[in-house]
Amino acid sequence: MRYFPRLPVATILLTSGFLSACNTTTPAAVTATPAMTVATSGMTPSTSAFDRFKTGFDAAYVQRETTTPVSGSADYNGQVEVHTTASTTDPDNVVFGDVAMNVNFGGGANPISATVSNIEGRIAATDTKISGTLTHKVGSGINQIIVLPVAGTTRTNIGVQVEGALADPTGTLTGNARMVITGTAFGADAASFTGANSVAITDSTGANKKNAGGRFYADK
Repeated sequence: MRYFPRLPVATILLTSGFLSACNTTTPAAVTATPAMTVATSGMTPSTSAFDRFKTGFDAAYVQRETTTPVSGSADYNGQVEVHTTASTTDPDNVVFGDVAMNVNFGGGANPISATVSNIEGRIAATDTKISGTLTHKVGSGINQIIVLPVAGTTRTNIGVQVEGALADPTGTLTGNARMVITGTAFGADAASFTGANSVAITDSTGANKKNAGGRFYADK
């Protein structure tokens, strides 16, 4: 599991609780990806993508945590980052994907719908585009809103699992992917969510192939 500075305690607890459902054999460190050559197909350099993600994440995270109850439903859009090596700061081994969510704060079964798509970035210092879309799994047991009382306030947290097949020209992230996204509401009336994601890739036999992860943010 990766740890990021100053993540809310509730988000860390959510991440810890959901990791076992994503993959029960997640190692402490991720195996480095060997260098490979891939056509760039005119993609935007991922240094810019790295900066864009950081700008979006920081803007969401700089808000204060939401401390009042949230009702109704809302659409959110943002990004996930997935580091493909143990480093969380290497712009040459990280990809980004668009995340779209609808959150029903009224709760009930499967209150969150979510997709992750348009995944691209750099793997082994080479621009890479990964095909495939991850979609929330109904009834997965990892689709919930958790509201916690904290020192006289109300904190809102989410957890959702998205799944799908990915095809990566380098082979690094090719396989059946399960991503667990956990986050905490920030801003007035839950204007944003920020938190972490953990990814497990399995091959056609179901054997664990790769573990990765990073942060995410999503704004109304």
